[in-house]
Amino acid sequence: AGYSGLLTRQFEQLDWLLEAPCDLLIPAARPDAINSRNADRIQCRYILQGSNMPSNKMTEYYLQNRRGILSLSDMVVNVGGAIGCAVELQMTLDEKFYAKVSTQGPQAYLEDRIHRTVSENLTEIFQRLAANKKEDAIFREEALRLAEDRLKADPQTVWL
Repeated sequence: AGYSGLLTRQFEQLDWLLEAPCDLLIPAARPDAINSRNADRIQCRYILQGSNMPSNKMTEYYLQNRRGILSLSDMVVNVGGAIGCAVELQMTLDEKFYAKVSTQGPQAYLEDRIHRTVSENLTEIFQRLAANKKEDAIFREEALRLAEDRLKADPQTVWL
């Protein structure tokens, strides 16, 4: 309702919803919803992948480098559930961590942890993309590199 651009289509088919003009598109729960058949008709500025890899690497490359549409990978923007599981597991394994979380309140701790993790990861990925302009890197590739770097990091730097 708040979209200020020109509307060019009335929706008669559900698939056309992905092609609706918008600022932010959030495809969720349907793999390969955005693909080579409809990538030219996507009309948004950003894609926040809700889940289940709604596009593949080649489509994301095309969208970013040919259409100027940035697609943010679900493994970065939709990570709240995984963080929640990690916090709960750590609470059962570590009494000091349990006390730390309980002092702040589990929900408040978790919401803060999710917000900080996603924000820090997005900042890091955008910095990496800016530094690697020559390589035509896409968001997904930098997100994977960041994940690999984190897996190789000192276990004492665990983010929980």
